[in-house]
Amino acid sequence: MALIQKTLEEIKRDAAARPGERLPRPSPEEIRKAAESDPDTWLPTKEQLKRFKPWRERAAAKETRAFSEGGKKFEDKE
Repeated sequence: MALIQKTLEEIKRDAAARPGERLPRPSPEEIRKAAESDPDTWLPTKEQLKRFKPWRERAAAKETRAFSEGGKKFEDKE
């Protein structure tokens, strides 16, 4: 995918010439090829993807663990 540099004036002029026009969306294949060709991109392996959990699940598990540990500490003090 080519990188195109424009000045702010060029962007404003182009937007005024084509109001409401959407930018073309790359296909999943184009995105994959671009990611694979970028040396700075980290692509996880299938094994790493299997172990992946969304951040909400990790945060919920951490909160539950902290709450249960806090309850045990409170019980120990009595």
